Amino acid sequence: MNKLPMPDAITPKPSAGSRRLTARGLVCKILTEAETGQAYLDQILEKHLSRTRLPERDKALVTAIANGVTRRRSRLDAELSQHFQKNFTGARPLLKNILRSALFQLRYLDRVPSYAVVNEAVGLTRAQFGEGLARLCNAVLRSALREPYDWPAPERLLAAGDFQRLAQALSYPEWLLRRWHELYGSAEMLALA
Repeated sequence: MNKLPMPDAITPKPSAGSRRLTARGLVCKILTEAETGQAYLDQILEKHLSRTRLPERDKALVTAIANGVTRRRSRLDAELSQHFQKNFTGARPLLKNILRSALFQLRYLDRVPSYAVVNEAVGLTRAQFGEGLARLCNAVLRSALREPYDWPAPERLLAAGDFQRLAQALSYPEWLLRRWHELYGSAEMLALA
């Protein structure tokens, strides 16, 4: 899987007692606001990025992660569900977004080492939810690193008529893929997706 080039963007961890969010903490807050329907993602990004003192490269990282998680949410959720011992869809929205953003970075960004992504996600989880969920976050992400989900080729899923898994793999709504398939056929549908 090709990873996206990103600027070198690692914000130092805030000191103890500091209330300043890191770039990754801000991403999780933005994604949670968008998920709970408070506004559209672009509006929430604009609101938060205009108020933050993050360097421009960190703002670019926030935008890239937020847009990437939103675009690939279905695929990320399907993979996280494989490593989450309980019902992932029933987890707290902020916890889901910490895990989604970390998994997105592990799968699609290449400038930050895996251990740093996991450490940051565990730290965010610990700060928000305590040690128990921090251990869960660590276990889920380490499991995802050890055993990445092996997605079948979209052509195989399509040949099997498995539109549900195809929708997860491509992160498109199932109804849209079915419609494109009806209108344009298999090859054109896959090219569009």
